[in-house]
Amino acid sequence: MKKIVSNIGWLLLEHGSRLIFALLSTSLLARGLGVEQYGLFQYALNLILVFMSISFICGAEVIVPMLVNASAKRRRLILGNAFYLRLFFSILAYVFLVSFVYISDTREQFYLILILGLILLVSEAFSVVTAWLQSQTNIKPKTILVISTSLIKCLIVALLFFFNVVDPIYYAFAWVFEAGFIAFGLICIYKNISKSNFFYFSKPMFFYLLKKGFPFFIALLLMYSFLRLDVIMLRHFSDLVTLGLYTS
Repeated sequence: MKKIVSNIGWLLLEHGSRLIFALLSTSLLARGLGVEQYGLFQYALNLILVFMSISFICGAEVIVPMLVNASAKRRRLILGNAFYLRLFFSILAYVFLVSFVYISDTREQFYLILILGLILLVSEAFSVVTAWLQSQTNIKPKTILVISTSLIKCLIVALLFFFNVVDPIYYAFAWVFEAGFIAFGLICIYKNISKSNFFYFSKPMFFYLLKKGFPFFIALLLMYSFLRLDVIMLRHFSDLVTLGLYTS
């Protein structure tokens, strides 16, 4: 019971710190970019979140219960195939995202989302380690990683702001850094604790996880699409000032 309460405490700390650092980062971003560019940046982040939902094919709802009492061999089989399944759909999501923006947006916006979209390629696939940590009731290492990375990203944004950087592409690298560093950190955490790796592919398990995760995937896909539809609609059916004010 004590371990569960401690785990909940670390989760609350993680979400609270992310919220604080996100508020600081976006406040500086809004001041640094101005209304129109800030609106476009937030549109890009919202669009990426919609397409990222394509990578939610095998969520924690599926793999955490499977990992709770799994042997080392079974754990590698589950994590490895969940990783490759998520990675495949993440690459698919990135291709769809780039195609959508190439057709519907300006070249400037295209290059911004091309860079920000790299978040798609690392975020969900490597978070299989998070699912494993949840199954072990040991979220503390990930929480420390996330807080540290969020702080560094916030400092990068602050530096760009104080040096009067107004190009949103430079700010985009701060978001990509955060996602990439967390992905790298999760691999290090897993190898440090388990003394092994999880890169393993099995066709039967791959399709089994695909089948198990599909109902949750459809629900999440629809939910994230509707949650962010307002910002996407404003971008294409309103002016940039309205978009910037609304997203702020």
